[in-house]
Amino acid sequence: AAPQQIAPSDLTLNSGGNEVGRGVAVRVFGDAGYGVQDILTLDASGSMSGGPLNAVRRSIARFVSEARPQDQVEVLSFANETHIDVPFGASKDALSKDLQQLRSRGTETHLFDGLLDAIGQFKATPLCRRLTVISDGHDEGSKHTLDDVIHQAAAAHVSIDSVGLTRSHPEYLRVMAQLAQATGGRYAQAKSPDDLEGLVSQEIAFLKTAPVVTFSLTDLPEDGKVHELDLEWHPENLHASVDVMTPSENLLRQSK
Repeated sequence: AAPQQIAPSDLTLNSGGNEVGRGVAVRVFGDAGYGVQDILTLDASGSMSGGPLNAVRRSIARFVSEARPQDQVEVLSFANETHIDVPFGASKDALSKDLQQLRSRGTETHLFDGLLDAIGQFKATPLCRRLTVISDGHDEGSKHTLDDVIHQAAAAHVSIDSVGLTRSHPEYLRVMAQLAQATGGRYAQAKSPDDLEGLVSQEIAFLKTAPVVTFSLTDLPEDGKVHELDLEWHPENLHASVDVMTPSENLLRQSK
């Protein structure tokens, strides 16, 4: 389903219980010209060999082929250890070549450790941050927990989109659903490796139609610093914490 339609005036930014900004315009992400920083995080444990891993390669290739110049993509895989298979900044040609080197490995699936490693890879940037993980949700041997991942994702303002691939017991997919629900991401289930490509395309299409709201700000100091504000959507009484960087007075004078 497409994102719910919103009226800009239904959204406010608040600081210390006082309104400091209100939405004045809305457009879709695909028309806004903004980039997205996305880390594709893949389960590369031994049970992914064969069809599942081949489908993952094709899915990533499709994702990258639809990336725009302003988008940044990194590919990270996890098993017993975490590997950065394709770093941010790699060309599409280099990424395609590196993907062919991606192999299943190891005997365990350190899902939670791998996700924390991925969150730590995000750079300081005004770009939208999203993490896409493909796994069956069965963690084996991680030093960290699901709650650790959710807490760190919230602290870093990272949304996790999860694709659950049924390879063992279906109950593990609940973990994948929890990751998405708790971080503001989307969850989808791939019933077979062939479903992966279609689901990745759906995620790209969903992001392009996500709403982007322009706010008019008042009563915030022009100090060039990051301010943590409370975003409120009034019809649903929903709240979220957002970081807003205001321009400095020096920068404003130079632009005049």
